Amino acid sequence: MKSYKSNEHFYGIDILRIIFLWTIVNFHTYETFFYQNNNILPSDNSIFSNLEGIIRTLTFSGFGLVTLSSFLLGWIGMNGKNFKKLFFIFSIGLLTLAWLQGTENQLFYFEWDIYNFLFISFLLISILNLRPNILYFISFISFILLLFPIWNIDYYLNFSSSLKNILLGNCSIPGQGAWPLIPWMGIVFIPFSIAQIIQKTPKYKKIFHDVLTKKEVVAWLSIIILLSPWLGEYALTPGGPDFGCYVYRRPPIVFFSHWAIVLFLIRLSFVFKINNYLKEFKLIIYISSLHWNRHLGLTYGLHFVFLNLGYLWKDMYLTTPFLIDFFIVCMLISVELSSRLIFYFLKPDFLQKKAF
Repeated sequence: MKSYKSNEHFYGIDILRIIFLWTIVNFHTYETFFYQNNNILPSDNSIFSNLEGIIRTLTFSGFGLVTLSSFLLGWIGMNGKNFKKLFFIFSIGLLTLAWLQGTENQLFYFEWDIYNFLFISFLLISILNLRPNILYFISFISFILLLFPIWNIDYYLNFSSSLKNILLGNCSIPGQGAWPLIPWMGIVFIPFSIAQIIQKTPKYKKIFHDVLTKKEVVAWLSIIILLSPWLGEYALTPGGPDFGCYVYRRPPIVFFSHWAIVLFLIRLSFVFKINNYLKEFKLIIYISSLHWNRHLGLTYGLHFVFLNLGYLWKDMYLTTPFLIDFFIVCMLISVELSSRLIFYFLKPDFLQKKAF
């Protein structure tokens, strides 16, 4: 059997990441330009509008991308260098987003969102990782919390509006409720802990890479099929102020019906036979080489900058819908080129990513 190499690159991971990012970019485009719960774009001559159902269904990609990134970080390990890199990326992302959302009277407008969520979650992991057994125990508790609609208790908590939004999501105020710490820290803690346990246990690691038994496949597919009646509910995801309190307050079984698929695809991506098959395709090699894949922290932050530039012409998209498709394509290319230019001229070594 093929032995594991420390610099092995897993192409299935890159495919998943690009699918997640494509969905997120499309959704962010609509949210930034129009911020309406229902699609107000006419469907004529607009690929975006015709793919609306798929894009809304795949809004679960936010959960998927966080799960994938957390698993990878657990796999490579949370050392001091990686933590400093994350701290820098999240800090710059948080400040950039706050600046873009600012006004003439308030230069920076800080709103609880993905960067805040990730900053706190990975800060806790970096601390708890000093005591792995405690981290694993908290990850188990996080899994239990994901099984229940824990957010229902917010009606009985006498917290400030801001604190409630951070912890459980505050649905009494339009536009809030996205990325609360409870229970969603679980999608950071759980994959991180699982990856660490596999990586630190040679027996598990060998099985993870070399063996995909029929029993395991049957088990995965059985879980996915049993949960399949709840698939697709994210297709109703609003693109406006109700987004947070819809996506992050779906019944737990709806979440698990989608999360099981993400976890299974991550599992498949680490099997050597599948990885060797994928690397035979030049298109997959090219997708893997994109900065959208290799430097996610930078490209993700850059796409917010280009979104705000595109916002200046948002009225044109309603009268000429195909322009939004044109904008999305241009933004994807512009972000890729901008990232490559940054690395070419500035050579930021602290952002360099090892082959994976």
